[in-house]
Amino acid sequence: MKNLSIVLVALSLILGSCNGGNKKNENKSSSTKVTVAQWGQEKYLIYLPFYIAMEKGFFKEEGLDIEVKYSGNDDQVFATVLKGEAMFGIADPIFTAISREQGSDGIVIVSFPLNRSI
Repeated sequence: MKNLSIVLVALSLILGSCNGGNKKNENKSSSTKVTVAQWGQEKYLIYLPFYIAMEKGFFKEEGLDIEVKYSGNDDQVFATVLKGEAMFGIADPIFTAISREQGSDGIVIVSFPLNRSI
């Protein structure tokens, strides 16, 4: 459970920083759309805190409109990010090294348990 809490905190910090800080007094009608590419075709238990935060509206409270795009295999997740169809991707970090070797500019922001990174 501790690892799941760390995942939620890390995602909250990363996605929260996309909005430029605490803007509780500003008009919340405008939100920042953030697409996260995830491997597989369904929700996975390891990312449960992320899904709960979305369902409870925690990201919306901070002006973030989160969309999860299920992108298939890890290589397809990274390709989705590189094509600009997602801002972040949850996938094996090895594809970051492979893409950088081929001239792309992907980076690992956070490494999760089970070698999943965004």
